[in-house]
Amino acid sequence: EVVRNITPAGGGLSVILTTRGAIDSTRRRWHAEQQVEEIEQYIFDEAAPRQFYVYPPAMATSKLEIIYSSVPDPHAEEMATDSAAEKIRLDDSFAPVLVDYILSRAYAKDAEHAANLNRATMHFQMFQAALGMKVQTDRMLGPLPVAATSQQQVPQQ
Repeated sequence: EVVRNITPAGGGLSVILTTRGAIDSTRRRWHAEQQVEEIEQYIFDEAAPRQFYVYPPAMATSKLEIIYSSVPDPHAEEMATDSAAEKIRLDDSFAPVLVDYILSRAYAKDAEHAANLNRATMHFQMFQAALGMKVQTDRMLGPLPVAATSQQQVPQQ
């Protein structure tokens, strides 16, 4: 979420959330407008949650106060000589979900005992629930209101 301008030229002006469609429909060439230090609006798109656009276009000296969360960098550790640790390319926030998926697969392969089959089922259900909860949490914590992200267009008759 973008809160406000923090440069002297910005004067603490708050920055308002808008949609790209709203700006695109009124100012078709807004991407090429003159850059300014004082930002008025920002655009967040759930399809690209790690970036946002600002209007009017920002100068290199523009500074904004933003609210965000990120996964901390991992502790320094020596990497193994083979790059097996580099093969999974998911955001770290998916780690608990991935653990449940891997455990469900492992217990399913070793299903000679009923207890392992039960564990496989339990971990798979936890995987599905956690994945669903992550999607819901991401939507709830994003800057877009939930109603705006879940609206469906009804065909007119």
